[in-house]
Amino acid sequence: MAKTYSIGERISVSKKEDSTSIIIYPEKNKLNQAVLFIWFLLWTAGGLIMLLGRQLGYYSAPKTYVMVWMAFWLYFEYITGYALLWRSFGFERILIKNNKLFYKKEIRGKGKTKTFDIEFIKDPQLVSTDERSFAKVMSDSYWMPGGEKIFFWYQGKQIRLGQQLKESDAKNLLKLIKSETRV
Repeated sequence: MAKTYSIGERISVSKKEDSTSIIIYPEKNKLNQAVLFIWFLLWTAGGLIMLLGRQLGYYSAPKTYVMVWMAFWLYFEYITGYALLWRSFGFERILIKNNKLFYKKEIRGKGKTKTFDIEFIKDPQLVSTDERSFAKVMSDSYWMPGGEKIFFWYQGKQIRLGQQLKESDAKNLLKLIKSETRV
């Protein structure tokens, strides 16, 4: 029989006899989501207008300028599109079962599951950042995916999870992960 409960507003936990499943939903705000969607549409339109204008000969910017501009545009098109999809349909899934921790960032059923042997997980802890740093502000913004709050070492690599959690929720999740993995 599964025991289901929540940690904070965005974390759902389901415990069975042989496994623990944790789902972390992204923060959702209808106003911010609408602004993000409008931003994405306008950014897409701007890039298409730039391309079309160049192809139709409305301006004669050097090819290098157009290529650099398009690289910049494509990068932010991808980031904004990913953020929009993540906020609308994404979540993080953690499954602890059979001495393994499975982690997946999922958007509409898509995503790659990473598998970690619990015996190689070392030193899970909260990510510490300067509250006033530019990096902290950017990683916690609604417009950017990321901002993981928990990390552990796995075979020399730092693995991060728990995107944009409140500190109290991150602490409770860390405590749960430590108790379930016995690390």
